[in-house]
Amino acid sequence: MTEYESIVEKCQKNRINRRITNTSIDHAAVLYKYLFIAAEAIPGDEPKTVRIQTGDARADFYEPLVRQAKQVMDSGVTINLMVSYREADVQANKFLAAVNDNPRGEVRINSERDVSIHFAVVGQSAYRIETDLDTFQAFANFNEPIIATRLIGLFDPAWDTAVPTKQAQREIA
Repeated sequence: MTEYESIVEKCQKNRINRRITNTSIDHAAVLYKYLFIAAEAIPGDEPKTVRIQTGDARADFYEPLVRQAKQVMDSGVTINLMVSYREADVQANKFLAAVNDNPRGEVRINSERDVSIHFAVVGQSAYRIETDLDTFQAFANFNEPIIATRLIGLFDPAWDTAVPTKQAQREIA
């Protein structure tokens, strides 16, 4: 375990309100790993929702997370994933397919609104938000409800108007 992962693990486990910087794709992978850990339903906890807004769900980044996403959904957590590319091939992308094929997951396409901001929110307090899409620069926190609530406020209205992928695929054909 790297020093970076140790810091992230400590913040996640102890729900520490600390902004963690993300300066590479490797850091992003560590943060997503621990966001999914934070999402797992614990007996007695109310079920959480994971909201992810991204461009095309890059296969090289998201596909290593397939097993963990399935485990999270199987624990009772819902994953709502919104992509901004109408041409996103949900069945060819293993991560998108794993989410969309699970009863606790759904993928929608939001090509009508600007999705230049990529983020993930877990429950009401954990999040990761990219500040530079090209370099994966971002920051995350496992216990900052104010920012998480604002991100949910951006996500939910867009989700409500986004097109479910099954409908979008029919429209493209």
